[in-house]
Amino acid sequence: MKIALYSVTYAGGWYEGPALSVAEVFGRASRHGFDGVEIGCKRPHFSPLDVTEAEAAEVVASARDEGIEIPVLAAYNDFSSPVEERREAEMLVLRQIVDLAAAMGTPIVRVFAAWPGVTATSRGLGYETPRRLMEYQLRNADAMETWMRVRDALAESVEYAERAGIKLALQNHGPVIRGFEDVLDFVSEIASPHIGVSLDCPIMPDQSDAAVSRAVSETGALIIHSHFGGEFDVNADGIPKQRQFDNQRALPNDRAFVRAMAEAGYAGYLSYELCHPVLRGHDRAGIEEVDRQVDRASRYMRGLVAEVSVGAVGTIA
Repeated sequence: MKIALYSVTYAGGWYEGPALSVAEVFGRASRHGFDGVEIGCKRPHFSPLDVTEAEAAEVVASARDEGIEIPVLAAYNDFSSPVEERREAEMLVLRQIVDLAAAMGTPIVRVFAAWPGVTATSRGLGYETPRRLMEYQLRNADAMETWMRVRDALAESVEYAERAGIKLALQNHGPVIRGFEDVLDFVSEIASPHIGVSLDCPIMPDQSDAAVSRAVSETGALIIHSHFGGEFDVNADGIPKQRQFDNQRALPNDRAFVRAMAEAGYAGYLSYELCHPVLRGHDRAGIEEVDRQVDRASRYMRGLVAEVSVGAVGTIA
C-alpha cells in the first residue's frame, strides 16, 4: 500500500491563510514522505473551468520533478438532483475531469453519488448550509426515484470513462449512500469493469473490528482507492496517535481497516485528507498546524502499514 496527500488539505478555508498551489502541494507531499497526491478537481486547485490539457501536462511534470505520482483525480459531483439540467451539468463536468485524467495518465477518478458541497463564509469553508439544502431535497423526493437518477447518471458517466480508459471510484459517502452495501448495489447494477469502490474507514457507521473487516472482505477486489483522515497528537516517544476532535462519535478503526486491506491484497493508495476546520479554541489555526498534521498523518499511516505487513503488535500507541 502507498499513501497519498489529498490536495483539499491545502485548499485554504480550513485554516488561517491562503491556499497552496498544486505544485506547492507536491512539495509538501514529498517533504512529508507521501508517495502521491490526489488532486481535487475544483477551485482553487484543478477545476476544469481553469485547467487545459496542456496545463495538466505541466502539472504532471511538476509532480515528476518532486518524485510524486498522481494516482487519482477527485470529482465533486451530485447526481441526486431531480432537475435534469443540473444532472446534465454535473455529468459534463465529470466528463471534463475524465478527459484531464486520460491526458495525464491518471487511471482513477473518484466520484460521489451525491456530494452536498461546501459554502464559503467569513470563517472559512463550512458544510452546514449545503447539507441542510440536500436534506430538504432528499426529504421531498421519492427515494427510489433518487436512486435511479444517481444510478443512471453514474452508468452514463462510466460509459464515457470506459471510452477514455479511466476507472471511476465510487466513494461510500452519504447521504444517498448509507454504507458500503449501497456502493456495492450501485456497482452491481451498473455492471462495468470501469467502476470500482473508494472504501473509506472514517465514514463507516460501525467502527467495530468485525464491521470494518466485513466491509473490506465483501467489497474485496472492487476497492481501487481509499482515504483516511483525522487529527493526530504524539505520545511520549514522538509516535503519532489519533486525536479525538470536534463532534467525532468514534475514532476511525484504522488498524482493523489496514489489516483487512492487507489481507485482501490491496496494493493501491490510502489518501490523507484534512477536510474540516482546523481549530485552536474557536479560531482557525495557521497553516503550520496543517503541516504538523500532514507530517503526523504520514508517519501514522506508514507505521500502520508496516505493522500489518510484518504482523507486529503495539508499534503505534
